[in-house]
Amino acid sequence: MRVGIVVMAEPLTIDGSRPFRAGMLADALVDGGHAVTWWTSTFDHSHKRHRYPTHHTIQLRPGLELRMLHGPAYRRNVSLTRIRHNHSVARTLDREWRAQRPDLDLLFVCIPLHELAKVALQFGKRHRVPVVLDVRDPWPEVYLQLVPRTARPLLRAGLIGAFQMARKNFRLADAVVAVSESYLAWARRLGRRTANSWDRTFPLGYPAVMSHLPPPVAAPSRRPFVVAFVGTFGAGYDLETVVLAATRLAQQSPDVQFVLAGDGDDKARLRTLARAATNIDFPGWLSQDGVTDLLARAAVGLVAYRQSAVQSLPNKPFEYWAAGLPILSSLPGELARIIDHEGVGVNYRPGDPDSLAEAVKWLVEHEDERLIMARRALALFQEQFSAAKIYPELVRHLEKIAQSLGGRSGIAGVVP
Repeated sequence: MRVGIVVMAEPLTIDGSRPFRAGMLADALVDGGHAVTWWTSTFDHSHKRHRYPTHHTIQLRPGLELRMLHGPAYRRNVSLTRIRHNHSVARTLDREWRAQRPDLDLLFVCIPLHELAKVALQFGKRHRVPVVLDVRDPWPEVYLQLVPRTARPLLRAGLIGAFQMARKNFRLADAVVAVSESYLAWARRLGRRTANSWDRTFPLGYPAVMSHLPPPVAAPSRRPFVVAFVGTFGAGYDLETVVLAATRLAQQSPDVQFVLAGDGDDKARLRTLARAATNIDFPGWLSQDGVTDLLARAAVGLVAYRQSAVQSLPNKPFEYWAAGLPILSSLPGELARIIDHEGVGVNYRPGDPDSLAEAVKWLVEHEDERLIMARRALALFQEQFSAAKIYPELVRHLEKIAQSLGGRSGIAGVVP
């Protein structure tokens, strides 16, 4: 099977990153004997810099080609220049495919970038190639969460074109997969899709890069109780609440240390807010080895999102669970239910520093319970959320779609 993957903003192993969803899927496809061409951008979304000054192609491994298309830079993830970048890369991709048609049996396209999904669906219809849309964020719905509730009707009206594109994309897709049940339900509602065997949920998962770590053990009494966050300082996260909670714990629990690893639009504001706190460390972006070292020292991982966040099952929980860490989470819905049902962390109220501070203090004071949660977290990851389990299953699903729908322009699961 010859598979095209279209994913723009995902970190790449050539950046020194561990493989994310497209990377894990690409490796699983190649390991299964398939050939993969991955289209992405020359622009490094995480570090806001171009990898190459023009289009560039790399053979990552036998059977896996990475084709990077050049587009204009942007400084903020949510901005007009980001939209300009998306449209530019989509036009380039369309021109490339029209000039020299790639020989493909299936296309796998990441949402949020509906501009690229539209190009892929047009290609699929012209050449009878099944197109699978993979929902990782409910765009453009996420834009509505960035403004006050009273302003959302006006913003929704301004985004009518984006919603129409998303609705049509989901309606025309041969299959929709998603990282969570709530995202899949959202895509089906928006695209007016009926239930069918091709639309399924496959969690993000995580590679077993932490497998060399020993089982969680009680920390020596003099060792700091490290609360770790690894990610982007951006619009969806609520690190202000984390900084305020840390400030309140500085005197009450002097052994607690917060390590906020990453970078992003809110970095300067957060550093200013934390200037009086002695228990917060901002190490910046860490290499994969640096992340592994941090999580090996940590007692708990932070999943800190705003009250208005639409995320359901993001990357962070799987990363922490893979390291044998319980989590402190502000997300309601699916993740909160997993935490409560499996006993793998503590939920706190979003936007409430006192709630987070109390949750941290409880974990500090109940070390035996924390260790039990840690062992459960590692077992849960190994049983349900390891990339070694998720992505071979996704590959088998894509094989069935290509075998059943390849060579025709039929549309699965659509309400006329």
